[in-house]
Amino acid sequence: MKKVIYVLVCLFILALVSFSSGCTSKTVTIVDPTPTPVCGIIGGNSLDDDNSYFSNGLLLAVSFTAATNETVTTLSSKFAVNGGITAMGVYTNNAGVPGTLMVETSQTTAIGWNSVTITPLSITSGTAYWLAVYGSNTGPLDTTTITISSKYMTYSYSTGLPVSPTGWSDASGAVKIYAIGCH
Repeated sequence: MKKVIYVLVCLFILALVSFSSGCTSKTVTIVDPTPTPVCGIIGGNSLDDDNSYFSNGLLLAVSFTAATNETVTTLSSKFAVNGGITAMGVYTNNAGVPGTLMVETSQTTAIGWNSVTITPLSITSGTAYWLAVYGSNTGPLDTTTITISSKYMTYSYSTGLPVSPTGWSDASGAVKIYAIGCH
C-alpha cells in the first residue's frame, strides 16, 4: 500500500512539474526507499573445534555487545547428545551476569548444530546481552579460545528457561551458541 501511495504522489508531482514548466518533459527517477537488510552472526561463539563438553543440567551463557542496532531472528547452538531437553534464550545484562529473559526458543533435541527461529528481538548498539543454552544432556564447550565472558549455573528445566536467574559462576569455556540477526 505504501508503494502505491508513493507512486501516486510521485506521478502527481511529475504532473505539477510538467504543467508549471510549459509541459516540457522532465526525467524523474523514482528510488525505492526501503534498504536491503544485512544479516549474519551478531554475537556469541560459532567456533567448531569440539574439544570439551559441558555437563548435563547446566544453564550456560556467553556475553556479547551489539555492534549496531539489530533484530535477532535465530539462535543456534551445538549439542553432542540428543534425547534430552535443550532450549536457548537471550538475557539482558545485569552487572556482568545474565539478567532478565528477553526471548527463548522452543525445545530441540537434535545432535549437531540446531538453529531455531525466535520471535524477532530488537537489540541496541553498544548494549551487552547474554546468549544462554540449557541442555539436559551434554553439549560442546570451547576451552581453547576463551575470548568472551561465560557463566554457568545448575538448573532443572521444567517449563522454560528461568526469567531472572541467580547463582551464576564463571565458566572455564564458552558454550557453542550464537545469534543471527539483521540490521
